[in-house]
Amino acid sequence: MEIQFIPVTQANAAAYINVGIQSYKEHYLHLWENRDPSPFIIKFLSWESLLNDLRNPSQRFYIIKNNGLTVGILNFTLDAVHTAVKAKETILLNKLYLIRSASNKGIGGAGIRFVEAFASRHDKKVVWLYAMQKGSPKRFYQKYDYEIITASEITLPKVLEQEKHMWLMAKYLD
Repeated sequence: MEIQFIPVTQANAAAYINVGIQSYKEHYLHLWENRDPSPFIIKFLSWESLLNDLRNPSQRFYIIKNNGLTVGILNFTLDAVHTAVKAKETILLNKLYLIRSASNKGIGGAGIRFVEAFASRHDKKVVWLYAMQKGSPKRFYQKYDYEIITASEITLPKVLEQEKHMWLMAKYLD
């Protein structure tokens, strides 16, 4: 297994968007009215939003490849502040999405290690994220020593009421 994290540029942005949409739809349609995640896709996985975010120096975007095949996306924000996270030198892990066929193969764990290694090299003290309260994401992050800090919820329109609930989770690095 050869896992690579390829920085996103305008030249490969379409691949990031395509695999991001595919992986999101494979795992998260149940969150949305009529199984329509367009509010999320427009806000986070559209060409316009990605090109705008690529200009932000605090944003990092990666395409995840395994054995040469594009299998997922990774996105994080440097120095994202939240009142529940007691540090300023942080990384907010926004997206670690894998297509279904790449799930449960150690690639997500490699993504976590990649982000944490980046954090250590850049003197970041905390990696934090939002995980769904229902389902396996919370357990996945707990396996890597992320702790629940506080409750939160998705604020986008058309998310089903019973699916809005999330946890803000964090790992304080040594």
